[in-house]
Amino acid sequence: PLQLTTISCQFGMPLQEYAIDKETGDIVMRIGADLHTLQAADIEQTLLNASIGPLTKLSSLPIAVYSDFNNLHERMIPMANPSDVSTIDIFGTQYGSISALMTARGQVFVNPIVPDASTMHAYGGGGMNMPARRYRVAPGSTTGGMLRILGSFYIPSADDSNPKALVLATDPMSPTAEMAFYILDVSASSAMDFTDVTDLPTPFLGGHLNGGSAKDGGLGSILVDSVTLSPCGRRFAWTNTDGDICCMSFPTSENQSADFVILPKTNDSGEPMIGIEAELKFSPGGRYLAIEHNARNKFAVITIGDLGDPSDNSITLKRFVQATPDRFNSMNPLWGRSPVDFKTDSFKEEGDKDDLSSTTLFFLTDRDVVLTQNSSPWGTRAPQPF
Repeated sequence: PLQLTTISCQFGMPLQEYAIDKETGDIVMRIGADLHTLQAADIEQTLLNASIGPLTKLSSLPIAVYSDFNNLHERMIPMANPSDVSTIDIFGTQYGSISALMTARGQVFVNPIVPDASTMHAYGGGGMNMPARRYRVAPGSTTGGMLRILGSFYIPSADDSNPKALVLATDPMSPTAEMAFYILDVSASSAMDFTDVTDLPTPFLGGHLNGGSAKDGGLGSILVDSVTLSPCGRRFAWTNTDGDICCMSFPTSENQSADFVILPKTNDSGEPMIGIEAELKFSPGGRYLAIEHNARNKFAVITIGDLGDPSDNSITLKRFVQATPDRFNSMNPLWGRSPVDFKTDSFKEEGDKDDLSSTTLFFLTDRDVVLTQNSSPWGTRAPQPF
C-alpha cells in the first residue's frame, strides 16, 4: 500500500472520515469542521512516482460545516420545582384539559397538568399519542436579557379558546426598566412574545408609558405576591412598596385610557390601610374587595371596600367598612356562600339558581385561642378573667 497523506495533513488535525467520488475518482475528506478534496490526477501521479511521498497540500471545498458551538446554545438550565417558580396559576383549555401558567426564572411557561401519570403511554410516533408538552410564552431566546418577567396571572374568561394572561414585567423600552403590565395570549397556537427587538409588545399600564415612582404618579415597585384578579376577569388590584393599594379595570379597547385608582389610606373606622403587608381578595362579581391589613395596634383586621359596579368598566370608590374588630387577629379572607344560601337554592328552579353570587366572607381568627384552662373572648393580648 502507498500512503497518500500524512497523519495530520497540513492542518495539525487528523483525518476524521473520507469518501470516494465514483464519477471523478476524487477523495473527499473531513478534517476538523471542513471538507477537503484530493484530486484523482494527484493520486495517479503519486502512484506512478512513489518518490513524491505523501501529499501535504489539499484543496478546500467551498462548503464548510460549522460546529454547533455551546456558546450559541440557549442557556436552559433544568428548572427546580418549586424553588425556581415565583408565580403559578391554572386555567382550563378548549380541549378540556387543565394547564398551569408558571413564572420561573424570569420567563413564562404553560405546563400541562397530567391527572394520573400512570395512564400516560410512550409516544407512538406519527401523531399517535402525542405527549403533553410545555411551551414558553415569553420572552424569546434573542431578547431574554432585555427584560424579566416578574409574575403572570390568568385572566378569567368564558372563552377557553383564547386564554390571556396579565403579565408583570420590566419594560425594555423604559430607560430604567420600569415595571409594566402586559396582556399576552397564552394559547398553544399563539406566537411567542418578546422575540423581535423591533416589534416588542406595548404595555397597557406602566413602563415607558406612565411608569416611574409612585409619588410621581407611576406604578412604583409593585409587590408581585399582592397582584390579584377578580374571578369575573374585569378588575385587578395590587400593592407597592410605598404602601399604596391600587385597583383598576381591564381596558376593553385600545382607545380606552388605562388609569388606576389608589384606595384611601384609612377605612371608615379610621384604621390605616397600608398595602405593604396587605392581602387582597375580590368578590366573585368584582365589586367588593376584602383587604386584610394591620390596625393601629398591629392586630390584623379585614376591611371590605366597595369599588362600584364593574359593568361600567370604571372604579368608583365608595365605603370601606371594617368587618372585624381590632381586639384579635383576623386573616385569610375568602368569599363564599352560607348554608342558608344553599338551602334557599334547593327550593329554586334549575335556571333560577345563581351559582356565582357570594353572600358570606369566611376568615381565620385567633379569638377562640385558649389562654389558660378557660377560653377567652377578648383575644390573645387582652386581660384574662382568671
